[in-house]
Amino acid sequence: MNDSTETVGDNNRGAGAGDADRATILRILLAAGLLTTAWLGVNVAWSLSDDTPTFVSAQLMRVAPLWLWLAGTIGILATATAASWGRRHAEQWLGLLLMLYLVGGLVVEFAVPVLAPAGGVPMESAADSISFLCQRSFLLLPALAMMGGTWLVGRSASLHCLALGDWSASVGLTRGIDVTWRSLFVAWLVGFALPVFLLMQATVEFAPLSHEGFLALLIPLVGMSLLNGFVEELLFRGLLMPPIVACSGRTTGLWLQALFFGLHHWGASHAAIENLPAAVVVSLVAVVWGKSVLDTRGLGWAVVTHATVDFALFSSHFVSTT
Repeated sequence: MNDSTETVGDNNRGAGAGDADRATILRILLAAGLLTTAWLGVNVAWSLSDDTPTFVSAQLMRVAPLWLWLAGTIGILATATAASWGRRHAEQWLGLLLMLYLVGGLVVEFAVPVLAPAGGVPMESAADSISFLCQRSFLLLPALAMMGGTWLVGRSASLHCLALGDWSASVGLTRGIDVTWRSLFVAWLVGFALPVFLLMQATVEFAPLSHEGFLALLIPLVGMSLLNGFVEELLFRGLLMPPIVACSGRTTGLWLQALFFGLHHWGASHAAIENLPAAVVVSLVAVVWGKSVLDTRGLGWAVVTHATVDFALFSSHFVSTT
């Protein structure tokens, strides 16, 4: 009797574990589907405000008009949000924030050409940086809407990550060696940011560094890098990553948010094959940024290191050499 009872209990536990595994897989697939939907919608939004479609939107146009794709993606995200409304599900949270991100991004795409000052890239003077800063600051609008959405679904506790964070937190990658995010920051500067800076400059034969006006643009370039790093980390790691992790778990969520971030940079391009390696690197770096936010419970480390990469890009390809 005892043996048969234990066997039945083991079978029940096994069945329960199998059901839990299937539920986890379904939640991961749903999160991946919502992210893919938002990514397609964002690509459409970019092309609606630009005469030249991106590689992704050009493929979508072969199937259906862009406005139909946009309506479909917004409809899917709205349906996913409404289907679980009131249940406090992570999928509802993710669907709502992605919808706000998509709609807010669409508004920004049409508002920037009208409201932002002209000029920008390539920079010839410090005044051009003002235009860039204004254009990027418009992305704070969907971020504010997403903060409101986070509060609306009762997840405001997740906004703690918007703080600077504790850089003394352990990285947790090696056993027996206590590596903190503060010490890893130094390694990042020497082992990654500096080589990327030199590589970027080499692609333009160090022309910006030899330009007589480069020093005058140095402070504006730092400001541009910090703002861009802050805005992107706020959107992708501060606001979107928490519901992604809540849906799919810490490890899977880290990779999903990184893939979403990398696909954004790849999707915005017009040369898909040439920009694919850069998108892969961006995705891998986004894993590090995401882990830093989870470990330090703040955006500070990710924002500063993100800014170092942006500075390498902006100082080489955003500066006029004429």
